[in-house]
Amino acid sequence: MLSFSDNKNNGKSNEKLLKKTSNPFSDTNTNSLFDVNDQHFTENNMKSVLNKTTNNVGNSSFYTEPESPDEFSTLPRHSIASGATPLAARESVIRAQMTMREEDFTYSQTFRVFIGTWNVNGQSVTEKTPLEHYWLSCDPNPPDIYAIGFQELDLSKETFLFNETPKEEMWFNACRKALHPKATYDVVKLVRLIGMMLIVFIRRDLKQFISNISAEMVGTGLMGRMGNKGGVAVRFDFHNSSVCFVNSHLAAHVEEYERRN
Repeated sequence: MLSFSDNKNNGKSNEKLLKKTSNPFSDTNTNSLFDVNDQHFTENNMKSVLNKTTNNVGNSSFYTEPESPDEFSTLPRHSIASGATPLAARESVIRAQMTMREEDFTYSQTFRVFIGTWNVNGQSVTEKTPLEHYWLSCDPNPPDIYAIGFQELDLSKETFLFNETPKEEMWFNACRKALHPKATYDVVKLVRLIGMMLIVFIRRDLKQFISNISAEMVGTGLMGRMGNKGGVAVRFDFHNSSVCFVNSHLAAHVEEYERRN
């Protein structure tokens, strides 16, 4: 803790900081007083003391962050206010104060998200394809968001060359029909790269809370660029939370781990 003593000499008050062994600014070799206005407790003149009680990253020193908001009171608030304490300590106080008042400006709500992936190996969807009861609607409670990924959607040469395939619409319609019957869904985004496809659905009553929707695709196949391998992604803001779904199809087998990395 920091303790201050007022010494009045000739009608003037000098604010002094008493260094104690429990103080992070204390020096075990001396018991002298440091003038707040003259010394400012800069990193240079307190380096030997700071290194004893702080963490070191590179050539800078900063205070260990408090484990709980209740510990913010142990930080040297007076030196923080004067700019003498390293910046990380200042940020710790701010984060601690915000954490203590988190309930005043935030609220939490639970949502159900279904995430599924299927390597269809170039097969077409049929009436016997178990999309509904065995996959997309297997839970008695409807999810709020669906993120459905496919790999090897179409293995034909035409798809590889032109990135066009009738199976995209075929599997999209099949998924849409198989969504949970207890809720109504709208599509957020569909993105496809050759045989990789990612579809995101959301309940219609929650669609108004979606914003900043974007999609991206990266090919890592032949020559490190072609779309037979790689990934597709969809991101958006849901309320005030950022959500991102990634569907990837990378090189197979254990010996190809370097290509996957």
